[in-house]
Amino acid sequence: MTIQRLLLAAFLIAGCGGSDGTARPDGAQACSSGATECRADGLYTCDANGVFLRTESCTRCEAAPTPHCYDACKDPDVTSVCSGDSIKQCASGELQACDPGTCIAGTQQAVCATKLGESTCQGRRADGSRYVLRCADANGAIASDQVCDLSTSECVAGTFDCGQLSSVPANDFACDASGNYYTSCVGGQPAARVCGGDTTCSSGALGDSFNCYTPATPGVACGGPTVCYPGLHCTQNGAAGASCVQPAGQLACNSTDVLAVCTDADTGVACVNGSVWFWRNLTTWGGVCTSNHVRLAAGGVCIPGLADCAPGLECDRSIPYDVAGICRTPRPSAPAECTLTTSLSTGLSCSYDWHACADGVYYDVDCRRVNIGGNVITICECLENGTVIKSYGGTETCNVTTAAALDAKVKAECGWDLTTVDFAPNL
Repeated sequence: MTIQRLLLAAFLIAGCGGSDGTARPDGAQACSSGATECRADGLYTCDANGVFLRTESCTRCEAAPTPHCYDACKDPDVTSVCSGDSIKQCASGELQACDPGTCIAGTQQAVCATKLGESTCQGRRADGSRYVLRCADANGAIASDQVCDLSTSECVAGTFDCGQLSSVPANDFACDASGNYYTSCVGGQPAARVCGGDTTCSSGALGDSFNCYTPATPGVACGGPTVCYPGLHCTQNGAAGASCVQPAGQLACNSTDVLAVCTDADTGVACVNGSVWFWRNLTTWGGVCTSNHVRLAAGGVCIPGLADCAPGLECDRSIPYDVAGICRTPRPSAPAECTLTTSLSTGLSCSYDWHACADGVYYDVDCRRVNIGGNVITICECLENGTVIKSYGGTETCNVTTAAALDAKVKAECGWDLTTVDFAPNL
């Protein structure tokens, strides 16, 4: 499984609580505050305004001895149920919060979904944890004509057939006849990577990616999530934008290649799994290509690790779906959520660079062997935008085995509240 698909798994497995607050006004006389009753989709409680609100979703509600949701975990084929505003796993009893969404019960499993009137289906909570929700319809049920677009984090219209998607492996995408990427269905609805405009998904022949491809027409716009049709090159001559160009001859770039090359300071080319990007006249619009690496000004089409935005800019893209993004000024108070762009280690010396961070800062840790008074030791330097801010000793940084361990180490030694959320395609 590639790093990109591992990241997808992490996103889809992320927690999906908050009060349901699903109103079912039926025109009846106002109820007494605190009164409860059963309805087809769960338990309802009367609020202080005399209106019944659904306070627990379930498929079987029992009126006696007092209204309550039947514990469906007693049934052998049920794997999870709603417990208030959370999903309860029947086997372990573990609770999974749906905040800021709500829990909706199904016949065999419960799912986290959006609340009525809400369209945001993916994001981070205040504590930094990530959530992914299914999209609910106007009746508070799982929508049959909407999907959560993981690229935009919004519920959008979608046409899908859960039966045809049943063979899609867990935590993976398949290119659907609709032109979009879909996961298998959970609770009657897939998640999606929607390809907008005239772009369409790929069946996988072009590499292990979730790219959205243009038509086979030279001159159409490209960059960010839009990748040129095979054989066309996404070419940028200035900060105003890029377009797909039919080259005079084909460049040797196959589905396993990931590299960048400078022909001179003004010209760079990158190949990522069969797709080609060109940057021309770089120095005339604030960029440069050196040592087979492109550095870009605002508006540049960026590919972390191969073509990075200059310090002070972020590479705006949907992680982990988009190979390329667009360089722009970071959002105010943006967190240090970063793509690791360099990772080299011998165990005694190492170098780690994060040159694609949401806050626009370049973070580097460089550890090297030095001889001090006949003693050979490892000294590490923490750099921000190329300036050393702290030094420390030891080889522990060079021997971490996970991104989480690396993040914890640089936080302890450099003081950075940095989170590695993605890896450059060449790592």
